[in-house]
Amino acid sequence: MLHDFGSFPGPDRYRHAGSDGPLPLGKQLSVTIHGEKVLIGTADEYVIGSFSMQGTQEALIRRDVGRRRITARDRDRYTDEQLARVRDPARRRSLAGWYRDLSFPEFFPAYASLKTDPDGNLWVQDYVRPGEERVLWRVFDSTGVYLGTLELPRGFTVFQVGRDFVLGAWVDALGTSYVHQYALRKPEPQPRRLRSME
Repeated sequence: MLHDFGSFPGPDRYRHAGSDGPLPLGKQLSVTIHGEKVLIGTADEYVIGSFSMQGTQEALIRRDVGRRRITARDRDRYTDEQLARVRDPARRRSLAGWYRDLSFPEFFPAYASLKTDPDGNLWVQDYVRPGEERVLWRVFDSTGVYLGTLELPRGFTVFQVGRDFVLGAWVDALGTSYVHQYALRKPEPQPRRLRSME
């Protein structure tokens, strides 16, 4: 049986001189599943919908953050990062002109990616702005309560989050990929302090 979850915008795309592709610094639709829950986010704002398998929205997970505007410096940094990967001078000049004429989005996406772990916690990756070295993942429990933040190296793509590990791939400066697993140690719950009633 098919169930309708509603309509959601796909990834931001560009059209240029007959070509078409993902828009640089654009938003992506993110979907992840855990058990009987489907989590969907469009990254227009920091909101992720939690749905039943029947397509009924059961909760919204939110984080109160403002929208981050893409500045001219951000565009220049992004362009420089992309051009630094191109070795052919003619190709680099062509791409430099393409980026110069491209209409970038007005705002950064609210987040970049969604994952879940075996306990049903939602992992939300902060969008990494040009020039930033830290990649932060913010963790929420199944009811939307914020649990904490984990920092991972830039260039590391998360494939799976386990109870005590994070598995993914890291890409070096030459474009070679390496599968890597990080141990995950969660902080112990802090005991509650009782106030004296004197």
